[in-house]
Amino acid sequence: MSASTQAEGGPVAVITGAGAGLGAALAAEAAARGMRLVLADVEGAAIERAAAAFEAAGTPALAVPTDVTDPTAVQALAEAAVARFGQVDLLLNNAGIEALGLSWELSPAQWERTLAVNVIGPANGIRAFVPHMLSRGEAAVVANVCSLGAILTVPCQAPYIASKHAALSLTETLELELRSIGSKVRACAVLPGMVNTDIFLRATAADAMGQDNLESMHGLLGKSGMPADQAARNILDGIAGGAFWVSTHPEQMEHVARFWGGHIAALSAPSRLG
Repeated sequence: MSASTQAEGGPVAVITGAGAGLGAALAAEAAARGMRLVLADVEGAAIERAAAAFEAAGTPALAVPTDVTDPTAVQALAEAAVARFGQVDLLLNNAGIEALGLSWELSPAQWERTLAVNVIGPANGIRAFVPHMLSRGEAAVVANVCSLGAILTVPCQAPYIASKHAALSLTETLELELRSIGSKVRACAVLPGMVNTDIFLRATAADAMGQDNLESMHGLLGKSGMPADQAARNILDGIAGGAFWVSTHPEQMEHVARFWGGHIAALSAPSRLG
């Protein structure tokens, strides 16, 4: 009997952006918790290797190369997941990218790609997976990775910050919609803090200021970023605990939320978190 048939049971997690960084760590943690995996990433070779390794270790895993900005591709991902495993219990819309620079220096392509991956990607996931989840009538979760950037304003990261604010609003709206129909499916917003991944290694800078910010983030993550495996454990603990707001750094998220809430309540001009 092959490894892939030894453990054909348990919940199924679909993870986008699973080829590296936090997505890869989330996949490893989900496997450690007995979940079967569907790995999606635009980098097909990375998830093919990961799926083969999971299968060899006894975790059923399916790799589906996917560009989350393409609704047809995401629909095909959902169909492949259901065809292989018959169910989806957790959709982790994790794929995300960064672009740094002054708002007016960033190119149309940088704006469009960042918004497409970080906002349209989760929207495509919702459209493709939620109907199946609802039709099963069982408990399931849509978890959108929004970042602490969803409740902050930061200079030189306008496309990322704007996209994460939008992703959070999308997630809050989805949760209200699911509640309104009495569904067992729920949504949650994942707001990671500083996690040591390669998102900034893959980021693009539009100008000298953006490049300075990029190098600063590299150094900061290397010194104080939480290891991705610990972040993945915290995230899956939060999801399993039924939280809507899920964080890698709960105290940091509370501090940021109080700062942002106070700014909104006072209708004050934008300022940086102290």
